[in-house]
Amino acid sequence: MVHTGAVEHHAPKGEVRLLLVRGREKPDSSNVDAPKTAPVHTLGYWWRAYDWDNWLYACDRCNSAWKGCLYPVAEDPHPAPIETVVVTPLLLHPFEGEPLEHLDMDNQGFILARGGSAKGRATIDTCGLDRESLRKERERVATLAAKHAKRVLEAVAEVDHRRERENVKDLRDLGAPEQPWAGTVRAVVQRELGVVWDEFLLL
Repeated sequence: MVHTGAVEHHAPKGEVRLLLVRGREKPDSSNVDAPKTAPVHTLGYWWRAYDWDNWLYACDRCNSAWKGCLYPVAEDPHPAPIETVVVTPLLLHPFEGEPLEHLDMDNQGFILARGGSAKGRATIDTCGLDRESLRKERERVATLAAKHAKRVLEAVAEVDHRRERENVKDLRDLGAPEQPWAGTVRAVVQRELGVVWDEFLLL
């Protein structure tokens, strides 16, 4: 599944909207019944319009059909966007912190909020990350990653260093930053091998 990408704003510069009813992917299709939202503020975080930290390369489908002007925060009600008012975003930022602290993916490609994380749940709901088309893609990669992880454990038990190195390398390649499903691979490594990705890279 391939969609075009665009540079989009993490915190919306125009209006800010609240998610009322989640969007729904139509069966056997990547088309979407758009989420139902309501305006919260007619003017968004305009002063961040040209802030590099607020620009992210985004999947056009995730952004246009799902996220739009949604920007969930921990504060309730959502404070008016004012430069001097600090809010706590619930929408994960890929370059701030480790997403797998808040998200988990199983070997069938299902995505979950790790430990009930509010940030994880809000990000899944806002971007529609649990839609079936994405689950199928994650499952394909997760199955392969789990197979390599199993071989690593078998090689360690058999003291087969060559086989261990080969499968560790395969996992590193699958979870490299440029790979489209790197997060899925890293979640499998964390669950199956009991190490976070940074520690795995030191093996």
